Amino acid sequence: ILAIELLLFEFRARSIIPVSLACVSSIGIRAWCGEAGAVFPMALEGTPSPGALAIYLVIGAFMGLLSVGVTKAIYAVEDWFELLPIHWMWWPALGGVAVGFIGWMAPRTLGVGYGNIDDLINNRLAVQVVAILAITKFLSWAISLGSGTSGGTLAPLLTLGGAVGAVMGTAALALFPDLHVQPGLAALVGMTALFAGASRALLASVIFGLEITHQPDALGALLAGCAAASLVSQLLMRHSIMTEKIVRRGIRVPVHYDTDPFHHVPVRNAADQPARMIPDTLTIGELADRMAGRDPSYALPSTHFIQNAAGDLCGVISRGDLLAAVEFGNAEASVLTVATTDVVVIYPDDVVQDAVEKMLEFDIGQLPVVSRDNPRQLLGILTRKGILTARKHQIDHENEVQPGWI
Repeated sequence: ILAIELLLFEFRARSIIPVSLACVSSIGIRAWCGEAGAVFPMALEGTPSPGALAIYLVIGAFMGLLSVGVTKAIYAVEDWFELLPIHWMWWPALGGVAVGFIGWMAPRTLGVGYGNIDDLINNRLAVQVVAILAITKFLSWAISLGSGTSGGTLAPLLTLGGAVGAVMGTAALALFPDLHVQPGLAALVGMTALFAGASRALLASVIFGLEITHQPDALGALLAGCAAASLVSQLLMRHSIMTEKIVRRGIRVPVHYDTDPFHHVPVRNAADQPARMIPDTLTIGELADRMAGRDPSYALPSTHFIQNAAGDLCGVISRGDLLAAVEFGNAEASVLTVATTDVVVIYPDDVVQDAVEKMLEFDIGQLPVVSRDNPRQLLGILTRKGILTARKHQIDHENEVQPGWI
């Protein structure tokens, strides 16, 4: 799920199946090596109460704010290093000095930090130690990444989120003892919610929290915290901590899973009203006079649809066909003699994607929309402008801000 949400960014069998098989291989090998249990075992005191879930929801919302601040801080430190009047090759050295000094003062900030995560979710650390860990770990991580030093993102986010979540959970337990907030679960919610807000990988964050602890009773709290964090992050920050750097390089990255509206919008919603049809008795010369402007009341479409005496669609003539006929001296002939009688049509219940494919296949710019019951009954005209207008309406609808939202 993490690979799909962060890297592949599509929900198709061609992506899900290979990644799933890779995960099955790793799970099997880990079990074969005797490591089949939870990565970070923890004990829960039953399913959280509704009041406790509300606290975890608040913790998640705060993690959403924190994820925005953390992301902006990381790239602000990177910008500060670029202002230094020294060659970039010295930046990692300066970052290493800072990280080493912080590690000398707070040794828990060094290393990957899996021991810290285990202690946080099992509530083994004093609240003062947890607070110091949150501050020092963030400083060392921000300076490390900002200076260009190789470093991870997942473990530092988990440590920082777990530490802040544990402090908030401890405070909630002291203020509202009847809600039975569990500081260890609050730490788990904090670490997964911070990752969800910073990476926008909501489902992966929830599943991650379940997988590392093997605690299904934590599902409600994880959903509440991660959903709240993702919502706040989406409202306040366009790009995630994973994509901000490549966006700065001018590369466009997807923000949401989007379906192609052309696969869902019916043709009837994009077609215009029927154009004025010309009778099959009209001569080429008369039509040429109209197009030459001798009839000021006549519009100048690039394609004319021809109808017979019964009002049925019987052909189509383009401007190019008309000019060729005039050049060869066929002015007195009927327009039907040079028209295309095998008209390519589209039905109103077809989707716009079908129409686009027909336009590309036959190299035409508009399609007559006809009744499925009577293929000679013209109902409307689908043009390139109509297709683009339908797409614009879809975009406007998606970007519409409802009252009460930021």
